[in-house]
Amino acid sequence: MSRVSKRREMTMKQIREQQKGGFSRFIESIFDWAVHHKNYVFIGLGVIVAATVGTLVYVNNQRSNLEEARAIYDTAISTFENIMYYPEEERMDVYNSQIGSLMELVQLYPNTVPAVKARLFLGRAFFDQAYQMQDQNSINIALDHYTQAYEYASSDFFRALALIGMGQCYEQKNDFSSAFRQYETVIEKYKDAGFAPYALISMARCREMLNDPSGSLKFYERVAKEHTDSVWARYAKAKIYLEKGMKAPEGAIQLSPNDMFMDPSSGLMFR
Repeated sequence: MSRVSKRREMTMKQIREQQKGGFSRFIESIFDWAVHHKNYVFIGLGVIVAATVGTLVYVNNQRSNLEEARAIYDTAISTFENIMYYPEEERMDVYNSQIGSLMELVQLYPNTVPAVKARLFLGRAFFDQAYQMQDQNSINIALDHYTQAYEYASSDFFRALALIGMGQCYEQKNDFSSAFRQYETVIEKYKDAGFAPYALISMARCREMLNDPSGSLKFYERVAKEHTDSVWARYAKAKIYLEKGMKAPEGAIQLSPNDMFMDPSSGLMFR
């Protein structure tokens, strides 16, 4: 072995020994610091343990809350689905009891998905009550439930449903400008959630009620163009012919938006 090679080998060995010695000194310095500052070490470990335990407790509580919320929601929905099997004289009491359970659910577990679904269901329930009884107070309650559902929702599907519900409430209050803005938000932010055709039809309807036939026509044309194969497009085409004073082709749909109504709560009866 050449002298240069031996010198290189010795140099590498010295470097490794220096690195090893440096690491050992580093460990020793940490140990010495810990011995001289053991109170701080114990406090730090205590904080870490407390934080870990707190996190585990929080996660466990969240899981427990979700399970309890889901159980309340599932029981209520199951009862509504089977309410016709109850004696007729008991049905209203059973219905009101489960409505009360859902209202308790949204108070106890507001940040859970079952609470969002419960708010949407409650919004629809009070909307129907207002529509049947012409009760403005029920409309305000429905609007409040839909608004909270939108605020707490974690998915675009539920946000779009909440906005549609809010729009319908504003229409019942004859506030068509506010209603239009709710449907417009569905198109601007959540058009892929599955409710774009209905939102566009509703925007057109609001423009009609605001005495804006040209604006209404624009949205009917969008439905016909963007959702060609849907039943909404058939309705929109009939409206376009009507607005333009043309005779609708034979077999064209001639229904009002209420006849074509898509129930915003229809997606909630699932597990």
